[in-house]
Amino acid sequence: HTDRFAAEFNGKLFVCAGEAELCAFLARPVAFVRRHALPAELPVALPAEAGMAVAREQLALMGFCPVTLLLAAPGLAFERRINRMVLGSGAHAATYGGQTFTMRGPAEQALFVEEPWRFAAQALPAKLPPALRAEGASVPELAQLPHIGYCEVHLGQLLVAALAEVSELRPWLPSLSPRDTALKYVGLYLKAHNARSPAHVRDKYTQRLQLFTQGCAAAAATAPDAAVQGDVLIKTALLSKVYDEAKAKPVLSWIEP
Repeated sequence: HTDRFAAEFNGKLFVCAGEAELCAFLARPVAFVRRHALPAELPVALPAEAGMAVAREQLALMGFCPVTLLLAAPGLAFERRINRMVLGSGAHAATYGGQTFTMRGPAEQALFVEEPWRFAAQALPAKLPPALRAEGASVPELAQLPHIGYCEVHLGQLLVAALAEVSELRPWLPSLSPRDTALKYVGLYLKAHNARSPAHVRDKYTQRLQLFTQGCAAAAATAPDAAVQGDVLIKTALLSKVYDEAKAKPVLSWIEP
């Protein structure tokens, strides 16, 4: 901003960002003066030297870029969730609300300075992605993750789908307890939908899952007497409670705060 794009109105000097903004102000000065007021807190873009001098432990959001965290396309895919978490650079830093934020690049820094209240009021996810070895390193493959990370990223989605089907079908076999019936169904479902298994293996367990489901339905529909039918109803009610409790438990995911 320079005095070259300044205008006086009601005894006050207003400085505009450029020629276009100055022309708009001169055309309707009252509208701009009435509608716009400075926020209580203003962001300050830091020089590169000052931003790089701040330790990462002292940065807001642990140094992750708040702009990419908010604007990145959401989704459950592992790569898309990783791409949301980008470490900022001290060369593109700004202060707001007593905190220092680092952004990925000059474009993200400009967006942050324009609307800092939009990006500053965020929280990091409960779980953070695995640290990349260096800037620009590729996203780690699922097979390279630790066992817990692999289960949470890949197996968790299959478990959600399996529990959803179990809670809808409510399968039960008289020869098994409700708990064992549920575990057997989930095990068959995981084997039938394991993307790393060959196609013929998935087809085999898909057929077994269908036969198991049909057996459960036949057992519930052909109870021999009222006593067995009542036992079926009681066990179905107990199993329903177990399924509802399991379905209500959240699946661990590092991308949701």
